[in-house]
Amino acid sequence: MTSHTNVTPTNQRLFPLVKEASEGKLALPQFQRSFVWSPEDVKDLLLSVFKQYFIGSLLLMDIDPHSPPFALRAVEGSEISEQSLRGVSSRLLLDGQQRITSLYYAFYAPDILLKGRTKHPTRFFIDLKKFFEDDVDNAIFYKPENRCKQYEFEVGDWQFKNLIVPLKELLAWSRWSGAYAVWLADEKDRLVEWTKNRKSVWDKKVNSVFNYDTSVLTLSKIDANNSYQLEEICTVFEKLNSTGVTLTVFDLLTARLYPKGIHLDELWSEALEKSEIFSQFVNIDKSAFGVLILRC
Repeated sequence: MTSHTNVTPTNQRLFPLVKEASEGKLALPQFQRSFVWSPEDVKDLLLSVFKQYFIGSLLLMDIDPHSPPFALRAVEGSEISEQSLRGVSSRLLLDGQQRITSLYYAFYAPDILLKGRTKHPTRFFIDLKKFFEDDVDNAIFYKPENRCKQYEFEVGDWQFKNLIVPLKELLAWSRWSGAYAVWLADEKDRLVEWTKNRKSVWDKKVNSVFNYDTSVLTLSKIDANNSYQLEEICTVFEKLNSTGVTLTVFDLLTARLYPKGIHLDELWSEALEKSEIFSQFVNIDKSAFGVLILRC
């Protein structure tokens, strides 16, 4: 990395970044590979966050919302279109897609499939009793959506009796805990438990999760018309992907050609639609066949 692009290291709250991603304020470059984590991968990340372990640094880049240097897409599972992202997205997530998308998936429950699942989305739950007793490893679990009926997605009597809730309820903890307090008021034998300062302890533990800090490196905003700076950012992408899901030649060409007005992904999709020959390869990874076609 040269001095032409400034890098600012900070510690930032993790969950506001997830919220930014859910709203389209934090976007992905279009050429980023797809979200590929399995339910167990997501659970492992959740355990690390709930235990306050270090989960690695994130790399972001400030962008001009009205003139992004790359085509944009929203976090996987979101229905925000690329057109809707323009004028909204002020930051790009360059490294950390799998982590941010995993947290978005677990807490916002979009209707997409995780790796290894072919029929039903996966839903994540927390056993509050185990969590508050510091048995974090056994507190978080997941189920395919078609086997979640017994866990009742709506706040109500079953959740209060069993202290098991979808993770999305933690995003509205004050609402859930307030409803639980009202429910306890009608359960005379349980009211004593609530009044022994337990609520303040529970609040503190939940808040500790949402106050989790993560290391963030932020690249300064670049001029979308500055070919040198664009080249520099593309080089960063190439070097970033020595681990994880590797960007292919096709992905990198997509990144490098976008500032020149060449939208390679769109051209590929159009070719599949218009060409009978190409349409035979619709289910083939363009990272392999696409590069072969570009070489011809």
